[in-house]
Amino acid sequence: MKPTHTRPRQAVALAAVLLTGVSLGSVPATAQAARPESRAELGFWIHHTPHADGNWVGRYRVGRQLAYRTQPRKSNVESTYHRARRVTHVSGRGRAATARSAWVLSTYGGTSDRTTAAAVDVAVHALLSRGRWRVGTPYTARRTNHTGVGRVIRAYAKTMLRQSKHRRGPFRTTVTARRVPAGDQTTVTVRVQNKRGLGPVVTGQQRGLAVHVTYGGGRTKTAYLNNHGVGRVYFRASAGKTRIVAAVHAVPDVALRLRRPSNKAASKVAVAGHRRTLRLHGHGLGISTQTLTITNRSASVLVGHPLRGTYHVTGLTGRETVDYAVYGPFTTAATRCSGTALKTARATIAGNGTRSLPAWNPARTGYYAWQIAARGNSTTRPASACGTAYLTQKNTTTRQSRSGAAHAVKVGHAFGPEIIVSGFDRPEVHTVYTRVYGPFVHKDKARCSRGRLLRTLPTAIRKNKRWRQTTVVNRAGNTGYYVFRTTLDAGTFMRGSHSGCGGAIRVTR
Repeated sequence: MKPTHTRPRQAVALAAVLLTGVSLGSVPATAQAARPESRAELGFWIHHTPHADGNWVGRYRVGRQLAYRTQPRKSNVESTYHRARRVTHVSGRGRAATARSAWVLSTYGGTSDRTTAAAVDVAVHALLSRGRWRVGTPYTARRTNHTGVGRVIRAYAKTMLRQSKHRRGPFRTTVTARRVPAGDQTTVTVRVQNKRGLGPVVTGQQRGLAVHVTYGGGRTKTAYLNNHGVGRVYFRASAGKTRIVAAVHAVPDVALRLRRPSNKAASKVAVAGHRRTLRLHGHGLGISTQTLTITNRSASVLVGHPLRGTYHVTGLTGRETVDYAVYGPFTTAATRCSGTALKTARATIAGNGTRSLPAWNPARTGYYAWQIAARGNSTTRPASACGTAYLTQKNTTTRQSRSGAAHAVKVGHAFGPEIIVSGFDRPEVHTVYTRVYGPFVHKDKARCSRGRLLRTLPTAIRKNKRWRQTTVVNRAGNTGYYVFRTTLDAGTFMRGSHSGCGGAIRVTR
């Protein structure tokens, strides 16, 4: 069949196809009586030869599929075909040629323009058969010139070959999200690139391949890949690690879908317009700011007893490592979490909540402070807290006993108990009060009662001490029995204590 368009007009039309990727209107080819399983569908009739490439340049239809012959030296006979089989390496040709052919068939094979279909036929033969079927050979020129638009077909075929060299797969795919604070806008970037850093699109297309991005299983947005195979969409970042799924549609295949003929004399055919959907998986990271608070279970404890406390975590997503440390002893409540830690421990926690601090028993008096350092993770910022002062005190002991063996003294003579105060582990100023009660007529009636207090004898001490505390009764009318009780007042670190009531001494005339 002779073409009805002049060459200049067809050249203009094909230039438009080349720049925009938009198919021209189809000019139906004259039908030839053929079996429905295989027939010429879109292209040009040329001179008749007995070979597969002999009387047709363009696309065939095999059942419901569009296809192109791949073995031009086979017989120009019709055949039914077996199911398509995915082939990544055509025998006798390299993987690159196979991938380039797959790219041409995926990108342009489904065209509705017969000149484009003819160019696909020429490009596929050039890649898979080479030799006389290369675009610039006299054979290809003679074959395509019978269409009346041979130069345009060959020029377009060269463009397809050039594009396939740069644009073919395989494609490396990634989906990443910018790590941002939770609640801020994050950028999800989808990349579908070959080894040249180019995407599976044709230069000049008005819009690249569509990418549907689902963030967190609920929100879906559409991006379009640019010339370098990069597309971006924006979401409000959720706290923690959020699953992202991206589906890239209509990606040119890297393998041919070949159909083997039932008639072995016929050419194999490659399915046209076959594209894939790539599914990419990634994660978005919304960073949360965690807070730590430490609570002491009591204001103070005794030496040898555990510093019990809890800490509360908010804002944590996922798991993290927590380091514990105790600092001290300090002499004032203005503690600080620095220097050499007395106790360290480590744990792994997951999620928010209140947890107990490790058990630790201080061996000395002083102020202590717990520190918690939470290391954070990919979605939670690190945080630390220094607890409030934790006072550790020590019990003291105050004892008194009769000094010497004397049970009685004369009026005007000094008498009193021997006192021992112990338990200090640091210097601290205290006052010891020795109270004298009496006189009592009967020894067994002597009591340390407020109404019979004779006098109070203070003594200042700042460490463990042993001494004799004395007093004198000068009036003859105050003869009788006297008893004593000694009390150590409480300090910051040393708790107060007192002796029993006793040490009876008789004062006589």
